[in-house]
Amino acid sequence: MRNRRALPILILAATFILAACTSCSRSPIRRIGKLNTGVAYHVGIQGGSAFVTGNDGLVIIDIQERSRPKKTAVLALGEAAMGVHVRDNLAYVGQGNYGFIIADVSDPADPKMVGTYPSEVAEGICLIGNVAYVSQYDGELAAIDVEDPGNTELLGSYQGKGMGLGVACHQDTVYFADGGRGLEVIDVSDPSSLRRITTISGTGGAKNMQIVGDVMYVACHANGARIVDISDPRSPRVVATFAQGGEAWGVAGDGSRLWIADLQEGVELYDVRDPSHPRLIAQARDYAPHDIALEGGYAYLADQDRGLVILEHIGDIED
Repeated sequence: MRNRRALPILILAATFILAACTSCSRSPIRRIGKLNTGVAYHVGIQGGSAFVTGNDGLVIIDIQERSRPKKTAVLALGEAAMGVHVRDNLAYVGQGNYGFIIADVSDPADPKMVGTYPSEVAEGICLIGNVAYVSQYDGELAAIDVEDPGNTELLGSYQGKGMGLGVACHQDTVYFADGGRGLEVIDVSDPSSLRRITTISGTGGAKNMQIVGDVMYVACHANGARIVDISDPRSPRVVATFAQGGEAWGVAGDGSRLWIADLQEGVELYDVRDPSHPRLIAQARDYAPHDIALEGGYAYLADQDRGLVILEHIGDIED
């Protein structure tokens, strides 16, 4: 005789399984693709390629098919590569052996080193015109003429009080993450004479920044994240301070969404349509990202354990 008690138990178990699967399929952050490149430190996107720095140098990855990213080439540098900035088929890379290098990546399958400058290890790089602003581990912000990549030249420099971390360029201003002071505002209208305008109060631990219009997103390491109004570069002000704990290493936003790469807490996604009131809408704890980039609505992680990871947010932001 069939055990009638088994049927309700089976139905109940099936219900739990179905509910779990449904919950999984509705996860607000979904992984689209990944490629293990070893430890990854920074990531930049240009066209259909991702440029990831790591212990092997600069790894170039074809991301045209996001679900199946493919390694295209590795520019071996003999030492770990750190910061990377890609513009106009040139990759500007910070590294310990050569210092600051420039690579021609017009052919992603055959990158070529075309220029160097003997700096300290560069953590952050941004460009205004033909001048690269490079933050170095020794605390210096260097202005380097890169008009002729094969003949780079130091134009000027500014010495901070601590380790030089991230940089963000905007008009005639560079925002420089100084490990000793916080986020410093540097006038670079004359690259031969860099001048500090002010230090933004409440930005201690600043490590990585992104500018969208008159708003700057800042990852402040163990101090969480900040949103800063930079409409007046001489008087920037923090309009929001928020943290979920952990270590905020990278930020990427588009004016509506803000992605935070948190080395301890994973990836956090905020609604920042009202910059003064950011709202956490999703979190994925299964990652250990050092950096994050946003392109075409997709988030690209430079992950400590997985290399390149591509994520997307499922659904719209609810009001």
